[in-house]
Amino acid sequence: MIAKPYPFIERKGNDSWGTISPDGKWVAYLSDESGRPEVYVVPFPGPGGKWRISKNGGGQPKWPQGKELFYLSNDFQMIGVEFEVRGNTFIVGKSRRLFEGTAVGSSLGTTPGAGASIAANRDASRWLVAMPVDERNASPLMLITNWFSHNQ
Repeated sequence: MIAKPYPFIERKGNDSWGTISPDGKWVAYLSDESGRPEVYVVPFPGPGGKWRISKNGGGQPKWPQGKELFYLSNDFQMIGVEFEVRGNTFIVGKSRRLFEGTAVGSSLGTTPGAGASIAANRDASRWLVAMPVDERNASPLMLITNWFSHNQ
């Protein structure tokens, strides 16, 4: 039996980047309802409260195993935020910076990390981040058509 889809979050503004917690009880998502992109957490399948995770804007929430939720800040730092769950309450704890840099696909003035390639393993002990090559060392991509006519 296939379940019928239904709207989960219906608020003013744009909501995106939803990710379900490993235990399936929470959803972290991105919303610009405050006027800038922020990361929030709500209970799944609801109803319940809403908790803001990012402090000064953020995007691309990641939720591996454990008691830490990750997001990309507006200044392109990967931030880890500790959390605790007590009943139906999500308690936001301390945050820490993991690493920084402009991930491929991200740019100022848009959602942090929109289209960026960032992934973590199950316990967030390893990260895979697509980063641009330093322009001084970058080689141009060259497309040569009619290869055989050029080599004669």
